[in-house]
Amino acid sequence: MSQKRSKIHHYVPQVLQRQFLDKQQPGERIWYAEKKAGSQKFKQPELKKIEKTFQLKDYYTVLDDGQLSDKIERDYYGVIDNYLGKVLPWANDCLARGRVPSFEGKALENLQSVLVAMLKRTPDFIANQPTELAKTDEEIGLEFIEEVLSQEEGELSDSRREELTKHKMNKHKLKHYGRDIRANAIAHPSRMIEETFSQFQPHWAISETKSSFLLSSQITYCIGNGGHNGMANPLFELWMPVSPKNALVMTRNTRGAIPSKSTITPAHICSINEYAARTSQKISSHSRNLIESITGKTAKDPDIPNG
Repeated sequence: MSQKRSKIHHYVPQVLQRQFLDKQQPGERIWYAEKKAGSQKFKQPELKKIEKTFQLKDYYTVLDDGQLSDKIERDYYGVIDNYLGKVLPWANDCLARGRVPSFEGKALENLQSVLVAMLKRTPDFIANQPTELAKTDEEIGLEFIEEVLSQEEGELSDSRREELTKHKMNKHKLKHYGRDIRANAIAHPSRMIEETFSQFQPHWAISETKSSFLLSSQITYCIGNGGHNGMANPLFELWMPVSPKNALVMTRNTRGAIPSKSTITPAHICSINEYAARTSQKISSHSRNLIESITGKTAKDPDIPNG
């Protein structure tokens, strides 16, 4: 019997969301808000189960021998999410005990590769690209078909040419082609990015006050510290909150000048959260107060049955 294809894809892994649960509420729930379409304003926040948050239908679905397939969701992101399911609780537990999680050798290479994947995996990554690069799946699919059809006579069979000509007029087919190209591209390792990122070392930013990090649909934040937010900038930092109180920060650590763990001020956390809210389409938190303060809206009272 063939395996049922996964259609609902979480671009922010549930294993990461679990580090941000409101533990005072039953079940696996977080306070969650998303922006109105075409607006910087958020809708009213609400308490939601993580199985219903940060997800899109068929976001990573590709074509395999012409058939819709979840192989990238299953074989690529599934492996990454299993890795995070082991590393995140361990790292947060280490920090809670006053120890610093250590990554060396192959463990460091794995962490670097996973963070590059996390940087690219969400819809916000595409949306935050320059306008000429931020294309819809349909636009990508149409460009692909037109490029194939531009081949000279004899390079493409008549039946294939006829098929693709019909597909140009079919929005669903265009989306399938474009999604296949986009999903394979973001899941494909980038040698240039990975070589650059191999220079980066992990550090931990810790909140020792009531201030907490948001979790957003961007997952990671490219911080330029006064310069551009590209990795070529020597001051570039990649931030990834891994719990309300802890963030993993990847930097070029020149001669050990940056401590492996440092306490972050409430003002700094506020600036990170403001950046997340400004550049992300969806945000979440363990704290109702925090999500309300960021969105400027009172959250819906949770509708949770007794028992």
